[in-house]
Amino acid sequence: MNTEQSLRIQKIRKRMSEAGADACLLSTNVNILYSFGSIVSGYYFIPVTGDPVMFIRRPAGLKDDNLIYIRKPEDITGLLKDKGVSMPGILMVEAGEMSHTDWVRLKACFPDTDFIDGTAHLRYVRSVKTPYELSLIRQSAE
Repeated sequence: MNTEQSLRIQKIRKRMSEAGADACLLSTNVNILYSFGSIVSGYYFIPVTGDPVMFIRRPAGLKDDNLIYIRKPEDITGLLKDKGVSMPGILMVEAGEMSHTDWVRLKACFPDTDFIDGTAHLRYVRSVKTPYELSLIRQSAE
């Protein structure tokens, strides 16, 4: 993870803490690109403390210590347990961006976890630009 990604993860964690969430599960392209650095099909699990874990369906061939290939979201909880990660009491998800079917499916994956909608929190995080993003905006304006 590069410095820019680390800064972005810190910003997300700050908002998670303020919202009372123990972890965040990202699934939309915009938030995965913002935090992971690439658009992939999958889920990005970011705990308040500890290493984030990317659960990926496609593309094949990516390698990283915290990247795990899955076939379906139901695989996530078992794989988190295998890594020694405790299940969050409160999980922030992008409820405003996901279908009801996806919400119900994820809720079934985390039956003892309360979900909160993090859509507005994540939009706010992305709206406050990092120094690197500001430099790109300035460069583009020139």
